[in-house]
Amino acid sequence: MDIEQIAEEFRKFRAEHFWEIPEGTSETTRRFHPPEDILDRLRERYTGDEVPRCRVLVDGQPCGAELSPQSMGGGNATKYAHSTPDGVRMGDWMEHYRDSQFIHAKPGDSEVVALLDLIDRIRKGS
Repeated sequence: MDIEQIAEEFRKFRAEHFWEIPEGTSETTRRFHPPEDILDRLRERYTGDEVPRCRVLVDGQPCGAELSPQSMGGGNATKYAHSTPDGVRMGDWMEHYRDSQFIHAKPGDSEVVALLDLIDRIRKGS
């Protein structure tokens, strides 16, 4: 199959999987619809949420430290938290640690996103 045949198959695929939002749909309602183009829908589905920085307030400001993995695997979502700093007893740090926890429920799939990036580059001819 040459590049022109591949391009044609790709155009057909996108046309067959286009999810048209009815004309006259308000902008308020449109934002609850998935994107019309399948590539945009796939990118939305497989792009993970970023792990935030520590949000615990310290002297009225967010701590901002990087959260590190605390537990993962076993089919469970990865739990992140602000690790205990060197020289600080865990008992003294427990409230900050507990309040900093973040459950990463949508990690995404970087390989699918990389494939979508490749398709975009090929589509744009670069």
